[in-house]
Amino acid sequence: MHWLDDLVRDLKYGFRMARNARLISIAVVLTLAVGIGINTGIFTLINGMLLRPRTDSDPATFARLYAQYWSRGNPRELGGQFSPAAYRAIQERSQSLEELAAWRTDAVLIGEDSTRSLALEVSCNFFSVYGLTQPLSGRLFRKNECAPGSEQRVVVLAEEAWHDRFASDPHILGKTIILNRQPFTVVGITPMDFSGRVRGPGIWVPYTMQHRLTGNDDIFVADLAPSLWLEGRLLPGHSRGQLAAEASVIVTEIPARDPDLKQRVLVTNGAMIEDPIVRTYSFWILLLILSGATLLLLVSCASGAVLLLSRALARQQEIAVRISLGASRRRIVRQLFSENLLLALAAGAMGIYLALQIPKVFRKLIPRMPHFPFTLDWHIFGYLAAITLAASMVAGLTPALECLKQDMWVGLKGHEPTLQVAKIRWNLRDLLVVVQVCFCVVLMVVSAMFSQAVLSLFAMEPGFETRHVLAVPLQLSPERYSSSDAEVFYRTLQEHIAAIGQVDHVATTSLTPLAGDSEGPTGGAEFRLRAQLSAEGRMATVRAVSQNYFSTLGIPFLRGEGFPNSQSDDSAVIVSQSFAAAFWPQEDPIGEAVLSSDGKRLRVLGVVRDNHTGYTNEADGPTLYALRIKPMRSDLLLVRFRGDVDPIVAAVKHIARDLDPQMLVLSSTLRAQMDENAEQGWLIGKMLLFVATVAASLALLGIYGVVGYSVTRRTREFGIRAALGATPQDLMRLVFASGLRPVVAGTIAGTACAFVFSLATVKALRNAPLPLSPGSPGPYAVVAASLIVAALIAMIGHARRAAGIQPLVALREE
Repeated sequence: MHWLDDLVRDLKYGFRMARNARLISIAVVLTLAVGIGINTGIFTLINGMLLRPRTDSDPATFARLYAQYWSRGNPRELGGQFSPAAYRAIQERSQSLEELAAWRTDAVLIGEDSTRSLALEVSCNFFSVYGLTQPLSGRLFRKNECAPGSEQRVVVLAEEAWHDRFASDPHILGKTIILNRQPFTVVGITPMDFSGRVRGPGIWVPYTMQHRLTGNDDIFVADLAPSLWLEGRLLPGHSRGQLAAEASVIVTEIPARDPDLKQRVLVTNGAMIEDPIVRTYSFWILLLILSGATLLLLVSCASGAVLLLSRALARQQEIAVRISLGASRRRIVRQLFSENLLLALAAGAMGIYLALQIPKVFRKLIPRMPHFPFTLDWHIFGYLAAITLAASMVAGLTPALECLKQDMWVGLKGHEPTLQVAKIRWNLRDLLVVVQVCFCVVLMVVSAMFSQAVLSLFAMEPGFETRHVLAVPLQLSPERYSSSDAEVFYRTLQEHIAAIGQVDHVATTSLTPLAGDSEGPTGGAEFRLRAQLSAEGRMATVRAVSQNYFSTLGIPFLRGEGFPNSQSDDSAVIVSQSFAAAFWPQEDPIGEAVLSSDGKRLRVLGVVRDNHTGYTNEADGPTLYALRIKPMRSDLLLVRFRGDVDPIVAAVKHIARDLDPQMLVLSSTLRAQMDENAEQGWLIGKMLLFVATVAASLALLGIYGVVGYSVTRRTREFGIRAALGATPQDLMRLVFASGLRPVVAGTIAGTACAFVFSLATVKALRNAPLPLSPGSPGPYAVVAASLIVAALIAMIGHARRAAGIQPLVALREE
């Protein structure tokens, strides 16, 4: 057991050495802990949000179903949802499922809140599919409460919503709460972190109450319209592939609204990354975060290696003394290894703590975030820890092995010959500084480029007025409003709003102006010329608008004119610039005809300028505007006003409530909606900037350590220079020159690498809704100047120390 005694002595000695060199030891531990902890925390977040199934209960049998649609060989983006008819058919005929649940989401106002929350409208077996059989208190939904035609106004709350929204009211069970101005009775509370809280704060109502809650058409009346997400549990011995094949056969036997619409079923394990929409449109977020975390890990490894390298080189004299007194070279290496191991263990413990805190901080940043299983992934932690600690061990042992080869006499003196030190040469420490600065520049440039793109969204102009246009969505229940009643309500409401002194125009539209391209069920259709056959045309967004839609938004006409005040010809349409260019690239489109998918002939009356609502530099795709004389129940009201928005919002709400006391009105300007969307991207931007700031701090810490030990080792040289007439300013310039040399080299190399990496990032994220520009010189100049200035600031203390060296004191160190 002699080796154990030696190890204990080595660790005790290493602890004393770490305590004596407290500053450098703390810096090494923090550097390694940050590299391990932040990366482990980030990968834990990604694993919990994207890679793991959403359920904590028996994930092996959990299955999520996605509907995939095709029309004439082209994929249709219908969101992956199923119709109620398809849900019933799969539930009744599947031989692979133990049970199948359905759910959908809708926005609700709780009481008199002015901010919407998400509520889940679910089938009554939703909770059992997610593994919950016993609530925290009360009960779950009964089977009859989700039966067709049921009018049971009951609600189940999550424990989080009970605490946050209802102040942990002990008498909440049996109490009536107001959702969208409709009374619902609380019957149960689910336990904390229930995995079925897949959206919003945790509010569940029976899906048969959807039409009452929202005022929209009953989804069970429109039985063939996709509106439900499906999730279930597999029977023992059945696989997801079997379920997919079985369900695909079942849905083909269900009549479709469109005979050309074909359907297939995809089955996944419930992980978000398996969602086709997430994989297509949000994969760029994962790519950005992973790239930032990887670069941070590399900077952390390089910075830790620099600090350990400087620490070991500064102990050359000590190692030489120990060897001269008879210590074996193996014993010296083992001693240094034990010291590094001690620092690595401390860094690992701190990294674990940091990794556990990151998900908690993330939850606080997004309080309404649904439940995700953020448990620490020990495989990821072990992998990252092994990489980081291996780098630190190699960095610590490399100079030790070099010290064993050194000239003993030089080592005992503790200094390299002055002339040799004075030579301009690159050593391992300089190369490590170059590497970490290079990685840091790449991360900072990409973060700055992304943040610049996100911030530009706040100033983006879509081509029409947004700051003085109020969007007023209305919910007119079909049970209370027939088509004629809805038309009368819209007419009366528009007349009253138009009478407000600050209002200039009032218009209606079937789609929000911010919707951009809509090739899905929300308004996309195929159009062709008379000489083209069916399926040879092009898809375009269709907007049914009122006569004054263009004057309300301020969209200019490029050719032709708008709809006349008395329009009776329903075949007259207005098209966008891109629509005209797609069908008549070399001709004047005014008076030309285009055929709709049902063969109706449409005559072009005018051409308006393209809009830019996709948050990119690209214009929206082809758009066709059709006149809608009689407003429909689902139309959006647009109000063009002057002055402040708050009085208009209050006036519109007051007018709507006077016409219908039960009317739910929650309006906002188009600019406010755009800013809300940009805020979601800015959250990712802030995360990247945080990672870049941490990386820069680690790099500067490494630079500080290198310059500090360089000044210490060159004390005698500076004393000689001072004795030969060098001024303090000369010595400071010498420190700055030697310290900045690897920083400037790393900045130049990093700028070149950042440009290449930015090009690759922009190419990989070409479908991302961001105006990314890799060639903009702004981020490169700001990052390079910031790093060099920060490095100079980090060197000031060491430069002043070098300038204050007294020649006699320095020469006595011989």
